[in-house]
Amino acid sequence: FNNSLVSRELNQIVAATKGDFVFFWNPGFQPNNQSWLYELLQHAQFSEIGAVSPIVLNKKKELVYSSLILGKYGFIGRSRNNLTVSKTKIWSGEWVEKNVSAISGNCLLISKKSWNVINGLDESFQKYYWDIDLCLRLRRAGFRLVSNPFSQFIQTISDYKIFKELNPKFLESVNDRKKLITKWGVFLDVDDFYSSHSDLVGKDMIPKGLNHGFLEWYWKKMVHLIKNIPILEIDKVS
Repeated sequence: FNNSLVSRELNQIVAATKGDFVFFWNPGFQPNNQSWLYELLQHAQFSEIGAVSPIVLNKKKELVYSSLILGKYGFIGRSRNNLTVSKTKIWSGEWVEKNVSAISGNCLLISKKSWNVINGLDESFQKYYWDIDLCLRLRRAGFRLVSNPFSQFIQTISDYKIFKELNPKFLESVNDRKKLITKWGVFLDVDDFYSSHSDLVGKDMIPKGLNHGFLEWYWKKMVHLIKNIPILEIDKVS
């Protein structure tokens, strides 16, 4: 892809496809079970579903992604807890098919019908956060987003290469981050499918700790400071 025109090129690719469904797939993920596509399609075939995501495990078979959580680390973060599959089934709500607020474009299945209803990607997002914007527009249009743990992938490369834009200190994504925050504002602060009593700065699906308030303030401040760095400074760094 042309790094400054990713969303435009993706729109062109999807427009040229003839199938009923489109799967966005980062090659850093590899299928972990034979039924992964069936598990995604059994949800995506329904008209009320906007997009579906598998879960992702690391090479130790620990959970590293099931969806995206709005408001995590003051912005957006992964729903994960690095628990093994057996412990995840006991100690968290990750091992259920569930509605979520956002899905990563690294592994996202969407029907062409849903895609066309919202006219594809917003091309003002040049390289980053087009997936977040896509999910929020799908939900605004009345669609549901689903995470299905019975469709599984294994992550084969480092987090930095896959989820780097979720780090507030990643400067290359600042311009697109400004666009996302300007466009969606307070909708990015609260996740409708994540308990307000659960941790947003550490392990998922556990109660907030005593220092949660301070850490949440710190991450929000970090996002605020970095999103206001002048564009010329960003150009020099990148």
